[in-house]
Amino acid sequence: MMVEEDVTDRAEWSVTGGLTPVEGSPGDYTVSEDEGDVTLSGMFQGVSDTAKLRIVGTLGELNVTATGVEGAQHIAVTPAAAANRLRLWHVDDAGKLPDVRYGTVLAANSNWQTLTNDDALYGTAGRVITIVDVDSTSRKARAKGSATLPAPLYGALTVTATPRLGGQTLAVAEPVGEGLMRRYKLSSEALELSYDQVCAIDDGWTSWPENGQIVGTEGQTATVVDCTVQGANLRKAGSVALPAAVSADLEYDAQAGEWTNWQNYYLARRDGKSYGVQKPTCAASNAPDWTKTGANANIANPVASTNDTAGDDPYQQINLFHNLEVNLTVDEDGVPHVTAIKGMVKPGTQADGFSRDGSAGDVFIIAPPLWYKFTIADNAESLDLSDSPLEGYTPMEGLTLPDGSLRPFLAYAKYAASRSDANPFASVSGAFTDNWFGSTANNRSAATAKGAGWSGRVQADTFYVQCMYLVKYATNQINDFGGCMTYNATAKLTAAMAASNRVPVAASARGSYYVGGRVTVTKRADGDRGDTGQAVAWYRLITDITVDGDTCWITVDGEPFDAVVDNVLTTMPPHTGHNDNVQGMDGYAYANVNKRFQPVLLQGIELFCGRLETDVDTIVKSVKDSDTQAHAELWRCWDVAGQNDTGEGMEKVGDYPATTKLDASDNFYLEDMTLSKGVFVPNGRSATSTTGLTDAMYTNPGTGNTYANRRFGALWNGVEAGWFFVYANSGLSSTWWLYGGRLSALGRSKAHA
Repeated sequence: MMVEEDVTDRAEWSVTGGLTPVEGSPGDYTVSEDEGDVTLSGMFQGVSDTAKLRIVGTLGELNVTATGVEGAQHIAVTPAAAANRLRLWHVDDAGKLPDVRYGTVLAANSNWQTLTNDDALYGTAGRVITIVDVDSTSRKARAKGSATLPAPLYGALTVTATPRLGGQTLAVAEPVGEGLMRRYKLSSEALELSYDQVCAIDDGWTSWPENGQIVGTEGQTATVVDCTVQGANLRKAGSVALPAAVSADLEYDAQAGEWTNWQNYYLARRDGKSYGVQKPTCAASNAPDWTKTGANANIANPVASTNDTAGDDPYQQINLFHNLEVNLTVDEDGVPHVTAIKGMVKPGTQADGFSRDGSAGDVFIIAPPLWYKFTIADNAESLDLSDSPLEGYTPMEGLTLPDGSLRPFLAYAKYAASRSDANPFASVSGAFTDNWFGSTANNRSAATAKGAGWSGRVQADTFYVQCMYLVKYATNQINDFGGCMTYNATAKLTAAMAASNRVPVAASARGSYYVGGRVTVTKRADGDRGDTGQAVAWYRLITDITVDGDTCWITVDGEPFDAVVDNVLTTMPPHTGHNDNVQGMDGYAYANVNKRFQPVLLQGIELFCGRLETDVDTIVKSVKDSDTQAHAELWRCWDVAGQNDTGEGMEKVGDYPATTKLDASDNFYLEDMTLSKGVFVPNGRSATSTTGLTDAMYTNPGTGNTYANRRFGALWNGVEAGWFFVYANSGLSSTWWLYGGRLSALGRSKAHA
């Protein structure tokens, strides 16, 4: 009988059963194969036979290490495989390892695969890889080793973060690979990540922004991953610590006493959209209404606010229309400086420092930098506004300073002009709107006394409110909006009064006056408002109205006065601040009073205050073309230094409609408008109060004289007045009671090409 003993690559055998080896025979016999025929004859006494010898061996040991690499594991094995060996591998769960012994045949069609010298493979972390060296011919096992697979490594992304206004911009050097998508996550500490980890939106991961812009805080970690489109499994990652964002907040410079960082404040809030309106030219349709276009298309018209009710103005949520009420000053170069902002507490104090009464300076409404485009094509005219310098757009009138740089914002006087010993040219609340500012020369002298950067009202002030109204309300018509343009009443006193603040008029006059309105009691039978020497009680505020039978008793503020029968109670333009309690940026004070008796707010600016307002950077020259025809020309300058009453150094903007009425003032309703050098120049003369521009024009072109260019409407202009109303038949120096002015911070500007 043969007894087999396990050895490596050989079998040592012995014979039992009483057989005696032949003297001199070897004690062992080595074969190179697992099985072979061994002749025992001559090796043992009494035996002459051939036996089948099977070698039962022990597998050699392979040292296997598995190292994680990007997307896989790298397998290293020592010693190197012999020349006549193949090296195979197989991965199983730890509890299901293959039973491989010495001589086990690993067939070519089995799950065993060939391992190359530089092989990297992917298996689930925690499973076991078994490496076996087999004979290259027989595929019988000779040596074996194993290792537990680590997790694969994810690839590296090179991430950088740069500060920007209000946030940061992330950039990744590597492109997104095929079949992958990019996401990011902000955290207070570095994240622990692993290959194949799911980066789900529900777990706080965010889709990569196309422009790389994010909003984080200084010191946060921004982790960027590239993960599979299917399953969001992590494949590459990188991270970076966020720098502090460039501040997009306003900052108060206590030493200078002003708010700063305006450029960044508005840059961070831009939306880059275009808000437009479009209408047929008057030749195609004389309807006054426009259609909202672009980002403006689905925005509803605002609902007016009053003292009692806050209306609904959807535009105030949009940067382009979001204005602030401030106190400001202007330096000699025309640059505005905000000293206080309504509702914004100054650091280190408990108050905003803002005031409307003049104690903190002039009151202005500031708007973000704007750009516009006006076009006429295919029988249609379009106006578009944006808070960004889009292609083909022009900086808003007044935005560009004389040196070509841009103002940090646009600023518009909240109130009509007034004056006092302390302030020669003011925009403050509670003041008499002085007709002294009807004169262009008076405007210039008052502005000079105030400071080199100031001016009287300029075209830039007019152009802004025209554009705002058109885009927000999509109509030329102002009648439904309001404005003090029909508060024109006179009533004779029906009884004498002594040392009283009450005057009686006929009860039928009740509807012509309102509590909060202004009146004068005059001796003038015609109720002339300008003859202050004939006034019994000048410019009083109505505090109560009571009707008793046939008599309407009107009580006014101020000192008691004497009045006689047939003295006249006449309406007057309101003081500034009439709308100070309106609960919104657009509207009028009293809901129960005819809105056409009252000034209105548009974008927080108090307008149509009962007086025509004089533009001091434009003049109107009358030109007689022939014995039968004349026209008026509009001339403009952009810098306050060029303002004058002769037109010297000014540029011609355009022509007003011609007339054959040479010996008297001519008035007519305007049909349409063109844009020339930043001015809406009206044209046509055949519209009505409900068609075309819906506003009238007064000219006197047959005289050859030069006239002031006055805007909007006085308290008796009625339906003729509006956003495009032009009153150009009165002299530059006139201070008639129905004229007024307005302070401007935009007088130092530059023309746009």
